[in-house]
Amino acid sequence: MNTLTPLQERKAKRMFEIFDINKDGTIEKDDFNLILDKLSQIVPFSKQSETYRGLNYLYQNRWKKMLFFADGIIDNEKDQKVSLQEWIAYCNSLIKKDMYEEDILPITCYIIGLFANKNKEENFKIDESVFEKLYMAYGIKKELAKHTFEKLDINKKGYLTEKQITNYWREFYESNDKDALGNWFFGKY
Repeated sequence: MNTLTPLQERKAKRMFEIFDINKDGTIEKDDFNLILDKLSQIVPFSKQSETYRGLNYLYQNRWKKMLFFADGIIDNEKDQKVSLQEWIAYCNSLIKKDMYEEDILPITCYIIGLFANKNKEENFKIDESVFEKLYMAYGIKKELAKHTFEKLDINKKGYLTEKQITNYWREFYESNDKDALGNWFFGKY
């Protein structure tokens, strides 16, 4: 039976910090709404658009899965909040069932697609400015985006490809290799 390793648990805690957009110590539905609102301003797209509806569906679906897990298995209070302890248990469940990709890949692909569509003339080359926008949507400091981008741009081409972004995102969530570059996808963990 798989469980999170210490490295994976540190990264899970980092992701919890990122999803807790309002920094109240829990992940709530409002946190996902704040992420979506930031994305709609940064990319940009309107709240009436198909893009907004599609991303909203994916975020709400993820929220429901998290809440079901927290309320159904751990939190008998049914307080509509996911604590750090519940988040770690949720991530453990994803690892045990080998479901990280099913949980994160749809949102990941959708967001990558958004930036790819806005960057068509560059044949999906995510440069530092686009990486900064991604970080801003998740409430991460712009300065950290620059440092992280430089670390991930191993070929020093000034851009990351769709394949690189997807691989780094997977490594962040799933890898137990302490040297995997994807560990740094969201900055220091």
